[in-house]
Amino acid sequence: MTGETECVVSFVGGSSQQQRLEAGASTGSGAGGGYNWFSRLAISYQTYQRKSKRKEQSYRGVRRRETVGGGGGKRRGMFLKFLVEFIRTIFFIFKQVLMLTKRKFVEYQPVRYPIPPLSPNLETRLFSVRRKIMVLDLDETLIHSHHDNTLLPATEMLPDFYVRVYIENHPVKFYVYKRPHVDYFLSVVSQWYDLVIFTASMQKYGMEVANHLDQNKGILPRRYFRQDCTMDMNGYTKNLSMISEDLSNIFILDNSPSAYRGNPDNAIPITSWFSDPLDTDLLDLLPFLDSLRFTQDVRSVLSRNLHQQSLW
Repeated sequence: MTGETECVVSFVGGSSQQQRLEAGASTGSGAGGGYNWFSRLAISYQTYQRKSKRKEQSYRGVRRRETVGGGGGKRRGMFLKFLVEFIRTIFFIFKQVLMLTKRKFVEYQPVRYPIPPLSPNLETRLFSVRRKIMVLDLDETLIHSHHDNTLLPATEMLPDFYVRVYIENHPVKFYVYKRPHVDYFLSVVSQWYDLVIFTASMQKYGMEVANHLDQNKGILPRRYFRQDCTMDMNGYTKNLSMISEDLSNIFILDNSPSAYRGNPDNAIPITSWFSDPLDTDLLDLLPFLDSLRFTQDVRSVLSRNLHQQSLW
């Protein structure tokens, strides 16, 4: 029982009793002498413990190295992500500048309407008729805009200017795009007509847009807004008689047929504009507007327009 007891003590004592265990087993103490089954079991268990401890230490070292290496990989990944986003941003800015340059080139290319001096007969004719009033709509006629809370497809155009207004005590930023050739158009027609802005937009917004289009030239002094419109089931209608009681002397340029439903014989339709940089509708109207100013009654000409058939 002495050898067996010694083996039990060594087994319980752990690795610190390894030498005592091996010595007792080798001297043959206990029944049978040599390596009995219990001695071999104890030595195998302690060997297993040592190997397990070394494996655990090795595993911890590997994990520590992987953690350090993983941090470096994470930093490299973040750097690559930042680099990709930076390149995308540079490419986007370059694309926007390129599109803006292209648009400016298209807008300011030498497409002009020649205004020759009037003959004596035409001067006499023009003197005999009253100077007429041209009413202009804003949105989708002279400009297009959207505000910063509107989800729209990405456009390749940069806005011409911004308008910030407060709506119900909340600031709203509008991105405003000018229709191609609008500045030149206004500079020409302001020589022929008294210009009036009439928009169904809110006054605070419409006033700011009109100020940008006027450019301190004083060509857009009179302005009418949503509160001046008549609301019906088809939308806002603009009553021209509140601007001039003489309807022979006034007409409106508007993209919305419902706006001039009450005065169809005093309207010039125009297609809605949103983003086409090659649009020339304003320039195309100049020859017609140049001739219209000589008429005694604008309705004698505008009433022949076929667009009236789609109003009713």
